[in-house]
Amino acid sequence: MFDFFSTPGVSALLYIVAIVAFSSFTIGRTKNRTRAINLEIVLMYSIGIIGFSGISNFVFHAFFGEMIAQSIGWPAGNLFQLEVAGANLAIGLIGFLGFWRRDFWLPFLIAKTIFSWTAGAAHIIDLVGQGNAAIGNAGPILYLDFLLPATLLIIYVIYARALQEPAGVVRIRPLSTRMT
Repeated sequence: MFDFFSTPGVSALLYIVAIVAFSSFTIGRTKNRTRAINLEIVLMYSIGIIGFSGISNFVFHAFFGEMIAQSIGWPAGNLFQLEVAGANLAIGLIGFLGFWRRDFWLPFLIAKTIFSWTAGAAHIIDLVGQGNAAIGNAGPILYLDFLLPATLLIIYVIYARALQEPAGVVRIRPLSTRMT
C-alpha cells in the first residue's frame, strides 16, 4: 500500500481530488455566493491542501530519501534530499497556514512557484543532458512543477480582480477591448 501512495503522480491526483471535492462541497453549502467568494474557497483549499502536501514531501525526502532519489534517478545518500526536505517543509507550512490566513497566500504562491519552476528546470536539464527518464524525473512531477503554480497564480489573479468588482456584478468587456 505504501508503494501505491509513493508512486509519482498518485499523491498529486489524490490532492487534486480532495481540492475539488472540498471546494465543491463548501461552495454548494455557501449562501450568497459571489465570484470572489467561490474563488476564495477554491484558493483556500488549494493552498491549504498543497501546503499539506509540502509537509508530506518533507517527510518523504527527509526519512525516505533513498527511495525518492531512486525514483528520480539520482544518487542516494546525497544531502540534497535534506535540503529539498527543508524547502518543502518551509513552503508547506506557509501554505498549510494559508488555510486559515489569507495574508499567507501571496508569499506561499511566490515561494511555491520559484521552488517548483526551479525543480522543473532541473528535471528538464537532467532529462535532456543525461537522458534521465526516471518516473520521478520525467513523469507527472515534471508537468506538475510547471502547471500547478501557473494554475494557482491564474486563479489568484482572477480572485484579486473579482474582489474589485461590486457584489453580484460580473464585468464582461467587449471582444474588441480584450485584444488591445
